[in-house]
Amino acid sequence: MTAGLFAAVLEPWTRRRAWGLLATVVFLGMVLRALAVVALGSPLESDELAYHSMAINLLGGQGVVDFMGNRAMYNVGYPLFVIVPLFAVVGDHVAALHALQVVLGGVTVVLVYALVRTAGAGRGAAVLAAAAWSFYVPAMTMAESVLKENLQVPLMLGLMMAMLHLARVPGWRPALAVGVAFGLLALVGNSALSLALAVPVALWLAWKRQRGDAASAVAPTRAALGYAVLIAVAAGAIAAPWMWRNAQQIGAPVLNTNGGFNLYLGNNPAATGRFVSIADTPMAPRWEALRREGEVLASETLRQEALAWVRANPGRFFELVVQKAVWFWSPPESKPGIGRLEALVRMVWSAQFVVLAAVAAVGTLLMWRHLPRGAWVLWAGVLGYWVAHLPFYVLTRYREPVMPLVAAIAAIVLVAAVAAWRRGAASAATRRGLSSAR
Repeated sequence: MTAGLFAAVLEPWTRRRAWGLLATVVFLGMVLRALAVVALGSPLESDELAYHSMAINLLGGQGVVDFMGNRAMYNVGYPLFVIVPLFAVVGDHVAALHALQVVLGGVTVVLVYALVRTAGAGRGAAVLAAAAWSFYVPAMTMAESVLKENLQVPLMLGLMMAMLHLARVPGWRPALAVGVAFGLLALVGNSALSLALAVPVALWLAWKRQRGDAASAVAPTRAALGYAVLIAVAAGAIAAPWMWRNAQQIGAPVLNTNGGFNLYLGNNPAATGRFVSIADTPMAPRWEALRREGEVLASETLRQEALAWVRANPGRFFELVVQKAVWFWSPPESKPGIGRLEALVRMVWSAQFVVLAAVAAVGTLLMWRHLPRGAWVLWAGVLGYWVAHLPFYVLTRYREPVMPLVAAIAAIVLVAAVAAWRRGAASAATRRGLSSAR
């Protein structure tokens, strides 16, 4: 009886019903995000202070420079595209930024719905995925943080939608959209460039679709190569001005100067696989003097130190990679000394994460024959994002931008499983009816 009721809930929905439920989910999610902003309000520090200071200094005529004096240590996209336009209108009001991020959170929930639909799944799966992300604890608390993830996540969803569209309806426009999204992500959070692993999958699906309509494989192959070139050119054109600026101001055409820093924190004698302060590494006595010599030199020095350590300790490097691969997908840990409410919230978060990750992974293994092809594009994005973090270090925060894709896969798998169960039940009922008729 319970299974039958569950299946009825997930039966194909009308557009009006789906949009009504989605509107409810978005509204409740935005309310919870606003409450999280009020409950978690805290002073800006670390990365938050860096992004805020980059925007304030740009508006004040000092250029893009953070509170430590760095000109390219952090990605420029979030302060440039979110904080600067807002503060140019309303002034330096972090409360207004939080309000804008609550709205961005609601938009992101809608994008999750659209992503599942673009992947080829039904409205039921799309609403489930949207609800999963709307009420996912880190997604709700994200609006309170002055961090790039508030912009990175919707851009990642837009990128994956563009790739899915390219796979389903090959053409120059979706290829251009993919390139533009990659270019924007290069400025906002270049770790998201690891979603490029999904590009070959999308191009292969596009090639197969066009191959079915063509007399030979030549034209579809040329088209796929053309799409790849257009993606690279569009992404490069968007990132190029910022890289040119960095070449002029700090002496290197880079997106940021934290690559060597992060690589060293993950690969040094004190490395644990998680974040380790530079003050706790062998570089500590030299770090301040090295910073004063320039961002590019500091980054390159740390990169060389990290690579030298890897060459000298390949076994330990491999051990750390394995640990980070596991930790990336580990449930959030509890913290000692926290209050009952925070402990409860962390329990809910842990349960949400385990359910989403388990349903997505195990369900895919069991239901892979019944999934739409778009699910493989999503999985390629998830795997690329995961692997790209393994040479560095792992923070729970770094995993959260890819969780909307996991939620989308989980919802697609769940609805596919229910549909398969219903088909099996209907087939069994038909067989019983034929047997009784005899």
